Amino acid sequence: MKNHLNKVIIIGNSGSGKSHLAHQLGSILNTPVIHLDKLFWKTDDFSQKREIEIVYQDISDLIKEEKWILEGVFGDLVNVAISKADTLFFLNKTWGECEEALLKRGPQTSKQKNFQELVIWAGQYWDRKTLSSFEGHKKIFERFQGHKLQFETRVQTDTWLKGLI
Repeated sequence: MKNHLNKVIIIGNSGSGKSHLAHQLGSILNTPVIHLDKLFWKTDDFSQKREIEIVYQDISDLIKEEKWILEGVFGDLVNVAISKADTLFFLNKTWGECEEALLKRGPQTSKQKNFQELVIWAGQYWDRKTLSSFEGHKKIFERFQGHKLQFETRVQTDTWLKGLI
């Protein structure tokens, strides 16, 4: 199974556990993790965007490596790397699970400048029609030709991870 985990993409809503899964996989597989938020935003408080051409170039450069794990909600940025990936994870969690995780993280532990706006934006995941929505992620997942897994609960994710160890 680990032979499918050289170039991994993880998508899902904010609070779905993308960073957690990426961190765990990165540790188990000794693979670097690419956080799209860190590439997309100029500042740690997520208040200023970087020039999109530079972000695309950074992603293109990073995915030239032999092994990587890329995680994020940005479907348009995921599309830069999708043709190079061998595995795609779709964390299709309920809003209740995502909201609980976001609120647990909270504005104090999150560097998010406008934390309440993030929670509102994440709650609209199923209503938006962009590539950074449920609909967009579902299309990315359905079209992907490589190895793919969908997790609907944290228990499923954690159980799968334990099977890797």
